[in-house]
Amino acid sequence: MKEDITALLYFCILFKLVVQFLSLYSSVEMYGVNIIVALLVLGQFHASVTGRSLELENDSPCFPRPCFQGQCRSRTPGEGYGYICLCPEGFFGDKCEKRCEDLNLQCPEWARRDQCTKNPIWMKCNCKFSCKQC
Repeated sequence: MKEDITALLYFCILFKLVVQFLSLYSSVEMYGVNIIVALLVLGQFHASVTGRSLELENDSPCFPRPCFQGQCRSRTPGEGYGYICLCPEGFFGDKCEKRCEDLNLQCPEWARRDQCTKNPIWMKCNCKFSCKQC
């Protein structure tokens, strides 16, 4: 409930800023304004109107998109500053930049035969997916 009220208040302030912006710049194309509104609503930017200028500032560690795959999330205060990439299945790495795959077609069979524990150095490097390394 509190988040809904905050979002509504934020949108009202945003709407007022856009109206002020449009009244100052009557020749601005609507397409450009829609982009600014979308960025503000998504919470990626903060806007300030000073005189005849609209300034957009970004304080999100997730901008511009640092994760190659998946979603970016800002770290919580207990986790420190920065971001964490939430990788989709099949990807891993700090930025989800590495594909989780088997390099040999026999990997699933070898994993079923417990080769991930019997021969871990080779298997965990070459059969990442089958040995559940990512």
